[in-house]
Amino acid sequence: MVPQPDNSILPSDFVADKLHNLLDYAHFVRETPPDKFKLTRPKLNYIKAQSEAAEEILDAMGARTNAEWFPTRECVAILKNFSTSTYELLHVHVSAPYYSLGDKLEKFKEDTAEHLSFMTEVIRLSLINLHDNTTRLGITIDQNSVNYVFKEILVVPKLRRNMPSTEPGSVKHRIDAMAINVLNSTEDMKSFKKLFESSISDWDKLDFDFLSETKIRSLEVNMHTLQSMYDTYISDSETEDTDDDLRKVRGRISVILHLLRIASIYIHFYERHIRGNPMAVFADKNSKRECARPVACVNQEAFYTAILKYLAYYIETFQNEGRKLCSLLLQRYCVTKTVEAQVPPYVGFHVRPSALVAAIVKHYGCDVHMRLWDTEYDAGNALNIMMSNNYLDQKKRAFLVSEMGKVDFSDLELQLSEGFIDKLSAGKQAILKLASAGLVRIYKLPLVIEKGKFVPSQEASFADYVFQLVVYLMNYERQVGILFPATVQFTGPEQAVDDLLALANANYCESETGEDLPLPKQLEYLSFKRKTIKRQQP
Repeated sequence: MVPQPDNSILPSDFVADKLHNLLDYAHFVRETPPDKFKLTRPKLNYIKAQSEAAEEILDAMGARTNAEWFPTRECVAILKNFSTSTYELLHVHVSAPYYSLGDKLEKFKEDTAEHLSFMTEVIRLSLINLHDNTTRLGITIDQNSVNYVFKEILVVPKLRRNMPSTEPGSVKHRIDAMAINVLNSTEDMKSFKKLFESSISDWDKLDFDFLSETKIRSLEVNMHTLQSMYDTYISDSETEDTDDDLRKVRGRISVILHLLRIASIYIHFYERHIRGNPMAVFADKNSKRECARPVACVNQEAFYTAILKYLAYYIETFQNEGRKLCSLLLQRYCVTKTVEAQVPPYVGFHVRPSALVAAIVKHYGCDVHMRLWDTEYDAGNALNIMMSNNYLDQKKRAFLVSEMGKVDFSDLELQLSEGFIDKLSAGKQAILKLASAGLVRIYKLPLVIEKGKFVPSQEASFADYVFQLVVYLMNYERQVGILFPATVQFTGPEQAVDDLLALANANYCESETGEDLPLPKQLEYLSFKRKTIKRQQP
């Protein structure tokens, strides 16, 4: 039910009544020495509950569009958002030793504690500002004289684990599925590397299509799904007890999930409260923690540093470690498989198909070998794959030479000898005959040869001339291709080679004119790599 306007009661009296608990606690904090204000999860829960209720009331009153009440509304927004995010932060700080973070643990705890100190001061100052702003509005309350104590329970009795496993024996198929989902779900998180490598001064130039609430929340949902998958199918299995890497993966999934929750709140707050009116929230530029305005209590540099140098850094760091662990798990539990696939049908293994093949292999972090006739290549190395094109082109040219003798060019040779047609025109018509015979494919008509670019051998026969023209149009103009049936064999973990087969069956996601084709659904994780390839091309 929508609240109805009531002009019979003063707004100040109404707020004094409805926000009494929050205002009373704000007064208590104002009278508390700064060094005595410590955050605990029960305290943050109290602040969150009170500020959420206060926000609903102030929004119903229209405080967001009232100049006098706006500072109070912003103080409440800061408290609601940052009490929620700081609860996650404090949880991470307390739980970090149980996440199996290895040699990153101590530095992570140290950085988390530093950021926790910053957010503690933000929340303390926001409560003080709330008290001061409501006092300016003439709001007074009867003090409760309550000594607010919110104890953190950090030591609990440990129960013995004696529940029977619901997944007896090996859960290999579940581990494979989980590992693959981690690799797929974290592909986009590579963009966090760009963020933490950016300078705070370049904040306005960052990629806000990626650094947006919508994008961060979608990543958060993905990680929550992964955590649920692990807890449902692996956490109480016998396999988990025998493979320590599984718990390491679970720890990294958990810490990333909490960091993404914090990041989504920060980005929401930036988009909703800072981007349009930064001076309402940010403290004076030269001020470390002090507030010179009615609302401002967030140090700008510290806030942006938290997003780029703490959240982005550790999300990228732990996702990178998680990916490596999942690659190890796939190799440990995988089944090796060999598939036969067509070579890229148009220009062979040039830059783009080679890059996509290597991207699939690197995505799984495993070894995959590509065999073309009697030669083996590293399918995880795009440059190594591209070397196969020289061999492939030799085979194509040899195939065309052997098959061209079956095509009758006598009519064209007669017209050429009697001067009815020039040699280039005769060559173009000969290519049409080769296309009709199924030996070449023409990608573009009319065939265009820039003057002076094609220089054939002077003593060449007409057949040799046509052959040289086909090779030129194939290698330099991409107007024709030799239809040579060739296949490669990919050998490696079945998940990787299945994806390579899907790529091959989709013509390596490239049209005959060199345009990108849509990626099959199972290869959508290659979108990130495809964007990178486009940026690198001239």
